[in-house]
Amino acid sequence: MGNCGVGFAPCAESRREFLINLVEAIEDVPGTALHEGMKWEWETFEEYLDALSRKSYACDVAAMIGHGPLRAWVLGENANVADTHQGHKEHAIPPDLIEKMATTVRNSVAAGAIGFSTSRAIYHRDMAGVLMPGTLASATEMRALLMAISEAGGGVFGANMDFATYDDVPGGAFDPKLQEAHWDSEWGWIEDVARETSGRPDVPGAGKVAMTFEVTGVPGGMARMKKVEHLHNTHDTHIRTQVHVRPQGFLQSVTSRMNLLLLSSTFRGLETRSSLPEDLARLLAQLREPDRRATIIDEMEMELSKIKAGDEPSIFAGLVSTLFPPSMIFKWDSGNEPPVEESLRDIARAQGRSYMEVYYDWLVPESGDEPGVVSAATVGLG
Repeated sequence: MGNCGVGFAPCAESRREFLINLVEAIEDVPGTALHEGMKWEWETFEEYLDALSRKSYACDVAAMIGHGPLRAWVLGENANVADTHQGHKEHAIPPDLIEKMATTVRNSVAAGAIGFSTSRAIYHRDMAGVLMPGTLASATEMRALLMAISEAGGGVFGANMDFATYDDVPGGAFDPKLQEAHWDSEWGWIEDVARETSGRPDVPGAGKVAMTFEVTGVPGGMARMKKVEHLHNTHDTHIRTQVHVRPQGFLQSVTSRMNLLLLSSTFRGLETRSSLPEDLARLLAQLREPDRRATIIDEMEMELSKIKAGDEPSIFAGLVSTLFPPSMIFKWDSGNEPPVEESLRDIARAQGRSYMEVYYDWLVPESGDEPGVVSAATVGLG
């Protein structure tokens, strides 16, 4: 437990709502369920482990301390102020608070946490749209937290990283040169820890930090990963790159946070987040207007073509790579194994229509008060 920088310990009483909202935003666990189920028998991470030890389980349980609760514990209401645009410069975390965070990680690992986790990717945001606490944490902070794992006896550092997010840039207009510099900086502190702790992903013994990363969205990323891999067993550095593959699925509707309609600026200009009956009825009526439908589909297809061409960066490249294997997109039903003939790819081919036309009509049925739902299965690489 505690992947991607989220979790529920340590937690002062005043920050419970913040952590619940964080988990709801990142993991789509309804806040109502969390409010109902959380008993809050702890504040410190040590007390959290004690609470876990009093329960019975059908499987083994291991917990990491996440960057979100860690920042909330030490920084309070300022947990992710430094993760806003230019926040890492204007609201830099002072050395004494970095050391307080490192001490908390050190004590947590010594008490039984298997390590520490963080998220440093552009798409992990809280309910207000602010990046996850620690997304833009400095190299100094990251190095201190990782070394704290080693100083407590060793453990795991888990990170969801795109190696490209140097700031929360408005409009996603990233500077490729700054992204490249950020890549070098990220690997700088990772390599430092690997050298100083003899961290090996396959030997997380005493004093060692085993590191696992989910790497996404960096132009030329695989080529650069190979360069990093060549450091393995050189200069007392031990870095092995591995890939794990997992299936993952996404349900999409006109009100979901992720759907391919977002490729259209016209669609993005509509109020789409409310699921109140009257708001939903108004949205569906707007989307059923023939001219608006044609415009949205055209814009979707133009953005998709631009992303496929790769001539210029797009903030929707990650969305497309996640949601758009057309052979794995299906109109939702209660079955778990739909035949490939019912996929978006095969239906579009059979009807002689574009993928975006069929997709749009699945989400926006001709009549009724409810939007359609689409399921997309894809493969995640970590």
